Amino acid sequence: MINARILVQTWFGLLLLIHPSWAATPQGKVTGGMRYTIPSWFKQSLLDFREDVAEARDNGRHLMVFMHLDECPYCAKVIQENFLGGENTEYFQQRFDVVALNIRGSLEVTWIDGNAYLESDLRKKMGVFATPTIVFLNQQGDQVLTLPGYRNPQALRMAADYIHEQQYQMGNFATYLAGRKRPEVYRFKDHPQLEFATYLQGVGKPLMVLIEDKYCSECAQFHATTLNHPEILEALKPFLAVRLDAESNSVLVTPDGRRTTPADWVREMGLTYRPALVLFDGERQLYRADGRLYHQHLLEALTYVSGRHDKDYPSLSAYKRDFRQKRLQQGKDVDFGE
Repeated sequence: MINARILVQTWFGLLLLIHPSWAATPQGKVTGGMRYTIPSWFKQSLLDFREDVAEARDNGRHLMVFMHLDECPYCAKVIQENFLGGENTEYFQQRFDVVALNIRGSLEVTWIDGNAYLESDLRKKMGVFATPTIVFLNQQGDQVLTLPGYRNPQALRMAADYIHEQQYQMGNFATYLAGRKRPEVYRFKDHPQLEFATYLQGVGKPLMVLIEDKYCSECAQFHATTLNHPEILEALKPFLAVRLDAESNSVLVTPDGRRTTPADWVREMGLTYRPALVLFDGERQLYRADGRLYHQHLLEALTYVSGRHDKDYPSLSAYKRDFRQKRLQQGKDVDFGE
């Protein structure tokens, strides 16, 4: 008598030969994360920021909060370039007290307002959506500058100068940058899906606004590794993709119908890094990146907006978790590297 279990296994094997698509799809891999350690010279804080601000003020320094995430490639790069080597390291050591917080951490923090929060809850209170996020506090404990995402050493040094020189008492960071002499290093690169459009109201499709300028040392690399990535080219198809020159004073009509200029609109939005990128659905701004952006993160943002998934998910973070899990199940890698 034939063993029933063997018979079932034999038939299942034959079916897989006839229909190989029925075989299990190999699980994708998560790649591109980078391990790093917090520099030993960062302040060993008791996480009462009222005390940290007072101590920094007594020593003629400012307090900087470095909000990070484990294996974040942007965090690793900022630390390596600015805090563990290069000409910025000594500058920060001499002028700033730096306290690190993990945005998914569980340590209890007493914030400036006197209230206690877990690290992960403080992130929500402060509206932190990117890592690293660098928060500068003045000597009274007021939050005077927030930098979401990666900044190269030159850009981070200008931000640190703005704080150390207390230029925040004179005006905002965007105005300060406009007055700084910077080398012209970039010529706008052609891209098959980018347009120079200036009327952005009622375009009838999702809108991506890319903001560049002639001082952008990151823009050429962004085109080469991110904007021309095959998956990004595909994800851009539902969009009107517009490029704006952040220095332009030509007339611009914004998605909500206001007449302004690209230069004024960029300053109004508080975008201080190039390239910067903003995604709209109609008048609604659903995503912005004001720092270096690799293709995995841009892919997630584009599909979130074009698919109108803000109606299906409570947050972009929730969508990203689901997107990544489905991608892995489909046998595709989730690559957080450049």
